[in-house]
Amino acid sequence: MRQEVFQIDEKKLEGLIQCVSKFPSKGSSDNGYIYINLSMVRLQTVWYLPKLIYALGMSNVTCNKIKVIMWRRNKLFEKLISSMGMEQLCLEEMTRKNIFSAVIAFIYTVQLCVIKGTGRDLQKFRKDSIPIGMALYEDIIRTSKLSTIKSTRNITCIKKVFHLLWMIFSLDKYLNKNTPKCAIIDDLAYHEAAVAALFYKKGAKVVNVSPASEELIDFDEKFRTIRRGEKANQKVRTMINLGMAPDLSEVDNYFERLFQGDAGKILDRGAFKGKKAYKREEIIELYKLDPQKKVVVIMAHTFSDAVFNYGVLYFRDYYDWLEYTLKTVRAIKNVNWVLKPHPTRKAYHEDSDSIEKMYEKYKAENTRFLDDSISMESIKELADVIVTIGGNAGGEVACFGVPSIIVGTPYYKGFGYTIEPKNKQQYEEVLRKIDCIKPLTKKQIHTAKLVYYYGKIYDDAELSFRDGFAKLLNELYKKMLDAIVLEYFENDNMTKKYNDIITEKATEYINRNGIINCEYYMRGKKRGVEIKTCSNVLCGDNK
Repeated sequence: MRQEVFQIDEKKLEGLIQCVSKFPSKGSSDNGYIYINLSMVRLQTVWYLPKLIYALGMSNVTCNKIKVIMWRRNKLFEKLISSMGMEQLCLEEMTRKNIFSAVIAFIYTVQLCVIKGTGRDLQKFRKDSIPIGMALYEDIIRTSKLSTIKSTRNITCIKKVFHLLWMIFSLDKYLNKNTPKCAIIDDLAYHEAAVAALFYKKGAKVVNVSPASEELIDFDEKFRTIRRGEKANQKVRTMINLGMAPDLSEVDNYFERLFQGDAGKILDRGAFKGKKAYKREEIIELYKLDPQKKVVVIMAHTFSDAVFNYGVLYFRDYYDWLEYTLKTVRAIKNVNWVLKPHPTRKAYHEDSDSIEKMYEKYKAENTRFLDDSISMESIKELADVIVTIGGNAGGEVACFGVPSIIVGTPYYKGFGYTIEPKNKQQYEEVLRKIDCIKPLTKKQIHTAKLVYYYGKIYDDAELSFRDGFAKLLNELYKKMLDAIVLEYFENDNMTKKYNDIITEKATEYINRNGIINCEYYMRGKKRGVEIKTCSNVLCGDNK
């Protein structure tokens, strides 16, 4: 059986093992388990180590054993977690042992991929109230060459639906016998969204832990994970309702750094860093646009990146939205249409259904394709209106007076400065009258800056890790991403190099300072207090 890939120098790993083995989990399985789901995470030290330490802190309080979920086993990694008193749960092994679940998965696969056979049918699929179909849809697009799923009657969908259903049904049975008390996860999308909902339905707390922050994951009444755009939207409303008056000059200062590529997430910084910012007239001349007409910029999304991040859409996915938009606007001649591809699409696959191919298929006399070398800063100068599902650009350009048409639920929805059609018919009507849309008023711009401050700049201290260890890991992580940004999701290039560097630095830090006082561990203990199941009996160093 194949092993999980774990690229690391064994001597450096041994140093980490000797270091962390001083702080093993002291829990038992009598009252259930703490699960760490690494089934979607490459074995990169910067990602797995904060989760392991956080779980140790939680176990210290709850007295629960810790199980680490992997797709496949890896002997080196198993040696590491065993030294910390943790067990490894291999999904591939567990699934293959469960023949009954395979039969049930086969029946549902036939129904979804043969009898019904559409992407929409797959999205709607629910089992035991859990929206498994949405998770499967995202997972298929992310892990295959498909950028959209019109039909599931193909070998790619059949194989992936069967395999993932078999795993989910098997895990469901496993958890019935191995009670989860908490699940530490990495993502809210793809198959992990279904796994997270499964844990939640069984009564477990579900927590997202990254090197930078931790947060309790919320679910709606239909067991759908509430994505970050929707959650940020709620947070912004709460902060505005509190009536505070932040210094909005911070927004202007932030934009200065953003436009230089020195602020925001690493993948977002790539949209600005090292790229040329053009004035409006320069782009009009460069692309031979009609200077007498308004310019509308269509901001594309990466087709394969978590298609429900902006809520449930009235489009099938990002590809479907863009195709519908380009089909519609090629007949609308009263404005200039400019298509801006997402700057990070090269970090994801768009092999068989690239945006370039779509543009060539639907382009018209008054449409243009904006080159990747042009900085996103240029959009605020060029655009009279932008069209997006819910990308960051919609919130950014609003601070400069540019209105946006959105169809999803980003952090900036519903504050009175975006145009929000409720269905395809309204969306098309808005596009056909887009030349009538006026710039934002001063009051709307003020609101946009307020929303941007709380949605993108305001730092929630309750979520972020701020101690020296977290700062060390995140600085090293930033260096790693700066080196491999456009390859990060698609291959393991340079993983060993940075695993070695980060493992060595982490080991040095823990040897000097221990882990029981680091914030990963302390925040795990704090979360453990919320979920402890051993009736005032405290474990480990709390005894």
